[in-house]
Amino acid sequence: MKIRHFAATLRDLKPGVYMKWPRGTLNRLVEEGGWVKSVTPGVEKFDDLIRLDWNAVVETVEKARHELTQHITCGRRQCAGEFNEMLKELKNFAADVERWARGEIRGEEADEFYRKARKYLAPALALLLLQNAGTAEERRSALWHFGLIFAAAVAGDGTVARRSVQLTSGEGGAALLWLAALKKAGFVPRLRAAGSKYYLEFTGGNAVALAAVMPAAGLNPKAEKAVNMFRKETEKGNVDVKLVDVQKTKEGAVATINVKAGPWEEEYRAYLKEREVVLEFNSTDVDRVHQKAHVLRLLGVRAEPKKKRNVWYISVSTNTLADRRVLPKFREVLAEAVERAMRNGWVDAEKAEWWIKKLREGVTVAEDKPMFKIQVVDNSLAIVYHAISGERLKQYVKQLEELGLEKGIHFTVKQPEDGKKGHLRITVEGVRKLEELVRHAEDPEIRAKAEQWLNHLLERARESGGEEARKKLEELVEEGAARGALTLVGVHEVEMQGRRHSVVVREAKAWPDGDKLRIHVKAVVDGVEVEREFVFFRNRDRVRGYVVTRTDVPGGREADLKRLKATSKVIFGEVGALRSGGKQLAYTRRHLEHATSFEELKPSIERWFKSTSSPNPYIK
Repeated sequence: MKIRHFAATLRDLKPGVYMKWPRGTLNRLVEEGGWVKSVTPGVEKFDDLIRLDWNAVVETVEKARHELTQHITCGRRQCAGEFNEMLKELKNFAADVERWARGEIRGEEADEFYRKARKYLAPALALLLLQNAGTAEERRSALWHFGLIFAAAVAGDGTVARRSVQLTSGEGGAALLWLAALKKAGFVPRLRAAGSKYYLEFTGGNAVALAAVMPAAGLNPKAEKAVNMFRKETEKGNVDVKLVDVQKTKEGAVATINVKAGPWEEEYRAYLKEREVVLEFNSTDVDRVHQKAHVLRLLGVRAEPKKKRNVWYISVSTNTLADRRVLPKFREVLAEAVERAMRNGWVDAEKAEWWIKKLREGVTVAEDKPMFKIQVVDNSLAIVYHAISGERLKQYVKQLEELGLEKGIHFTVKQPEDGKKGHLRITVEGVRKLEELVRHAEDPEIRAKAEQWLNHLLERARESGGEEARKKLEELVEEGAARGALTLVGVHEVEMQGRRHSVVVREAKAWPDGDKLRIHVKAVVDGVEVEREFVFFRNRDRVRGYVVTRTDVPGGREADLKRLKATSKVIFGEVGALRSGGKQLAYTRRHLEHATSFEELKPSIERWFKSTSSPNPYIK
């Protein structure tokens, strides 16, 4: 990379940057793209590509003059003259290739030539590839590689928006080649000439059709947008899905499904096994596997090609197939296949009914969130994610810790080992904490991320545990929302062992005292004044707290204990645990978390938590 000059602007100096790719990099691209040899036999390196038959390229474009001219506009009118100018640029480049081949282009002129060659080669190769395709298989392969080439071009010099795709070129000859290649591929583009720029534009149905051949290979967010555009339009008839057959296998059954999406037609096999539905395909031909995966992505199925030894494969299991983002008609065909296998007795009926329910109703699959199973067990809410991947568990733990949740308090985790699955459990306190963050976190990013987690949990509760689980989860969310919103000073009533007690809190305050937290409360309990200090500290980094009972009060220690229990239930949600033969009531982290519901205590408690937290996130 070189800075050739600086341009003066009103604000600053902007560098004019000149970049070039190392020749070795270009050569490797040619070596890896074996398909180019079908266009230019014997090609071994990038320079060999440049020596393709440019006379044949120019001739192909000239023969299509009349057809191509109809798609060229200058503003709102057609402009046949622009075709001649672009054709002239193409011929000039072809002449430069001959000069280069004779060794007449050197130095910086050679660098500029190579830059221009990359602009011209992509559409020229695509055009020749499509033109040379004879059989249906050759046509399919040519269209696939055309899509890869075009998607890469758009990634660099194009845009993808709602129902529109645009490719910009500063080379008239290259723009003309793209127009010819796009027409040869069966699309209806518009080439708009505007000064020194040329814009290949697609809108509406033309854009949607083009999006179907733009694979989201590698890091190409614009191609991802194109795939998403196509998927959103699939309900309008761009996709056809049919169940071809269902047959019995040793493990259960296999369904053959035919899919037509845009110009593609593929067959897939979904295996109904003992524990799951799995769509699988494998081949030593990497292009075929990527093509299969691309068509699935057009349906909304997240299929990622992987390699094992020398075989490429895709494997998509039940939850991914049942994802709500997957085209409903595809999920319905899978459900029909399961129904047919169930009627024939090839799969377990109970399991099959569960699969059918999932496929028809759809499930929420957040790519960066665990697929929790959320159910009510013995009147308690269980939020569990079982995982084989230890790395994935670590990622989820990191997300939770970055939000401020603590291991052992808000969640528990166990890594997989010895072939056994690991797990991540969100505790009830963890749910409350997430909602507290949504309501009260100072950082807006923390609030937003906590809300994403909560929304995901609510969806998973509804899908995996039904309304009972969702209702239970919503109750915990409401408790979290109340934190910091309640006032402790005032009149409270609590029930203990069948008796109601009146607790009138007159004063409440909390403050950090070194490594301790002190909560001072003045109250009247059942008509008797109580003034006491609750002390919290960390013991081996676990939160512990206590309050001392007294004998020099009305009714002695026993009566004092009852009054303190009533006071504790108001502040901490529970009475606490007896210690030292009734001389103390003891508390833990969850009690202090509950106390954050009160505006008088919350700020000091949170400051203390923050100032005394462990530097080791795995020790809580």
